[in-house]
Parts: sequence; structure tokens; C-alpha cells
Amino acid sequence: DGVDFVYNVIRVGGVGAMTQDKRIGLKYGFHGHDDFGPSAAMITLRTVPVVMKITGEMAKRCPDAWFLNFTNPVPFIVRAVNDYTKIKTLGLCGGDQNQLHDIPTTLGWDQVPCNDLWYRGVGIDHLSWSTELKYRGKDFYPELLEAIKQLDRKKLPYYCRMSIDVLELYGQWLSSSAHCFHWTHHDELRGHLQASFDEEIGRA
Repeated sequence: DGVDFVYNVIRVGGVGAMTQDKRIGLKYGFHGHDDFGPSAAMITLRTVPVVMKITGEMAKRCPDAWFLNFTNPVPFIVRAVNDYTKIKTLGLCGGDQNQLHDIPTTLGWDQVPCNDLWYRGVGIDHLSWSTELKYRGKDFYPELLEAIKQLDRKKLPYYCRMSIDVLELYGQWLSSSAHCFHWTHHDELRGHLQASFDEEIGRA
């Protein structure tokens, strides 16, 4: 009672239900992600009723508190709270920290994650960009843009290749990239997910 913030980090149905969602998405030609396509639709249908119960309790116990949502699919959860309650809400994602892993991995550095990288970003939910990127205090974007020209992209993990494509397209690093690649590289992601499930079946 009377708290200022309520953090929402839940997975209704657990990992098993999400895995089933992904398999159903693949069956119908979609990359099965927790914030895209039919997989996300099923997660939304399971999660929104639970969120409505939580915010209903907030309305009685802490009506002035902020509902901070980290649960995917972030935009749909936040929209439900905004549309059907009077609770203040904000959608958040900690995925921006992935770039401290992804950039060094892309460039082949030994230090992963790299704490010498510093960034400042803007955006909402999963659509956020690093407007400033520094390495040991110096602007790193010119060096990064030059370095990617020398890379053999065929040897890079798929998510690194996608990051480079988006960087070249927009000139900034997409900080929550894992949640946006399905808009630009859907078929490749779908193939990667299908291969991982096929491998799992093979091991079984």
C-alpha cells in the first residue's frame, strides 16, 4: 500500500507457454518473437488480464503510483493500461545494454562486455537509438563506421550483421536491436529460430 512505483516483470504461462507460442508462429511462417506476430498476440492475450488485475489493485492501494512495465510485448501492455485504467504507466526495456556486448562482438574485441564504451540514447520501448557513442571519452561513431567497412560479414553472428545493416541505413546504433530486427530481417530470423528448434528435436 502507498508505494510510488510498481515494477511489472512477469511471464504468464512461463517459458513453456512462450516456447509453444514461438512454435505456432513458425508453423504459419512467422518469426516467433515475444513482441511480434502471432506469438506476441498470444502472449498479449494471456498477459493483459493479469496486468488488469494488478493495476486494479493499484487503483485501490496506490492510485498515484507509476506502473513500470518491463514485460513483453511492451507496447501492447502499456497501451492496455493507458486505455483501460487511470494508472500512470511507462514501458521500459533494459536491452540498450546489449550494445556493450554487441559492438565489441561485432568488432572482434576481447573485452565483452566493454565497460569503456559509453552511450546516450533516446527513444521509447524497443525503438531506441544511441545518439552518442563514446570509447574512452572520445566520439566512437566515426571509428565504428570505418571499422565495419573492413569486416567479413559472412563470419559474423546473424545479429551482428543485422546491427551493421541498420547502422549503415540510419547512421546510429539501434540500442534495443534484438526487438526490432524482425521488421528488417524477418525471414533470416525465422530461419534461425527454426534451425534452433530442429536442433533441439535432433538432440531429443
